[in-house]
Amino acid sequence: MLKVISFSNPWLQREFEREIKNLSMIGKCDYVVSLLDNFVLKSQGVIVEERLRGDLLDYMGATSLSIVDVKKIFYQVCKAVEFVHERNIAHMDIKPENIFMNSVDYVKLGDFGSSTTWEPGVPTIFFSNVGTQFYCAPEVRPHQGFEADKADIWSMGILLYVLITGYWPYSGPTQEATKSCVQNGDTTLAYDLLPPDDDLLNLLQRMLSKNPDERPGITDVLANRWLLQDLDNSFISFRNSGGKENNLRDQPVAEPSQTISKSSSEPDMVEMLSSLVIKSPRRHRSSVKYDNEADFNVSDSTRGIENPPQKSKSRRKRFRTVFALFSKLKR
Repeated sequence: MLKVISFSNPWLQREFEREIKNLSMIGKCDYVVSLLDNFVLKSQGVIVEERLRGDLLDYMGATSLSIVDVKKIFYQVCKAVEFVHERNIAHMDIKPENIFMNSVDYVKLGDFGSSTTWEPGVPTIFFSNVGTQFYCAPEVRPHQGFEADKADIWSMGILLYVLITGYWPYSGPTQEATKSCVQNGDTTLAYDLLPPDDDLLNLLQRMLSKNPDERPGITDVLANRWLLQDLDNSFISFRNSGGKENNLRDQPVAEPSQTISKSSSEPDMVEMLSSLVIKSPRRHRSSVKYDNEADFNVSDSTRGIENPPQKSKSRRKRFRTVFALFSKLKR
């Protein structure tokens, strides 16, 4: 697939450079989407990656996940995070849209545009917003130091809760109160929607601790008894050996389209890809990266992930296509 990033501002160009650099450092991993090539065409950066059938968000919208499905998906994302953390890289934007899959048995983590390198004991500092607000750890704020690996663990906790319940763990009596909960990391777990398992509840509570030092490391998460229960050895051996599933259990998550919407900042690339790209699937509000508080609307945050988003004028357009057609673009 192709990921096209417009260099309409310096932040987007740095995102392109970060993703290339960190994916190159990661190298080959059975749980991370592979980087195949990259190049710059006029004012756009193009990243060529292996193509999977769809992403987790679309799969969640097409079918119901069993607890075993949740465990399989979450286990594979944990293995991806373990691999990149061992190389002192943090993803910083873990969410269903950035998790790609052929089936629940074959899942990979992708989209490393917000990723960063880190050193143990050395705070990471960003000078602009990063990540996605509903999944972002409360300590991750511009000009404020934080531990990047611990921030990933928070996002993993939100992801696990969403996979099980279909909702974000934020609530409040008013929009302003809910907004404050999201920004400050004040979570509320709906225990009636969660399996009555002490190991699971303890894991979620630790991962979503506002104190980063109280969060478990990714190795501890992978060793959780609730997670490993029901995961048979054949599945773990299959994935650890690099086994590959070719089909989703449901219909394809995105159908080919002959037309796409144009963005004024990317007219040249749109013209070149108009006959090739796959139509962008529907996204929920968590995919919007908010530039300021005025863009934030809490009303959807309490109603589950199936709600469609309002389009963000500030969100760049991303177009995806089969990487086998990549040579046509370069000619």
